[in-house]
Amino acid sequence: MSTKDRIKEFLYKYKYVEKYLTDDIFQTQTMLLASLAMNIAAATFKFVMGVWFGSKWLVTVSIYFLTLSAMRLLLLNRERKSKKLETPEHKRLYDLKGYRACGYMVLFMNMIVGRMIVQMLVDNDYPGLMLYLIGLFAIANFANAIYNVKKYWHIYNPMISAAKRLSFSTALVLLYTLQTSALARFGNNHEQLRRLLNSISGAVVELVLFTMAILMIVRSNQEMHKLKEG
Repeated sequence: MSTKDRIKEFLYKYKYVEKYLTDDIFQTQTMLLASLAMNIAAATFKFVMGVWFGSKWLVTVSIYFLTLSAMRLLLLNRERKSKKLETPEHKRLYDLKGYRACGYMVLFMNMIVGRMIVQMLVDNDYPGLMLYLIGLFAIANFANAIYNVKKYWHIYNPMISAAKRLSFSTALVLLYTLQTSALARFGNNHEQLRRLLNSISGAVVELVLFTMAILMIVRSNQEMHKLKEG
């Protein structure tokens, strides 16, 4: 028996560990709950720090994390309610409506991200070290977010797909904060170049989020139309 198989055998002795590793829905629900708690904590902390230090940027970031919390709460609530529906068709239709609602919320979140980008470019009043650490965390999960988006692209479960796209958008925004904080820390002698690079990458982030939101809305409408016709 290989080392990998021995590790699996050991982990599978524990009921919830095995369920987490083998059940996509349970795994997604667990990650949503953990992310929800972290987002609420982050939003509260950043809002308090923003008010304390008079940082408009931190207040805007707190609103961004509150929006993420609302989206994850929406997904968890709709998943709980969808289990009570009688037929698979009704359940899928209900899930697709939740997926579409997340698409609209990503559009709203895109406006908040735009405000964050403008704040970074104009005021430059954010604590670079904190953003640098947040950005490093984004690098760690960005590859995984891309993998999950690709894996769940065909919406066989709308809740899982929405959660993975939400994680991707979060990682994308955090990567942008890494760039801006790094340039602010090491590019003080090249202010024009810093603003140019941040403007270009900010526009790319906005475009990706906008495109993702539109695709979520369009794909969910198409799936619902097919379901109603069938």
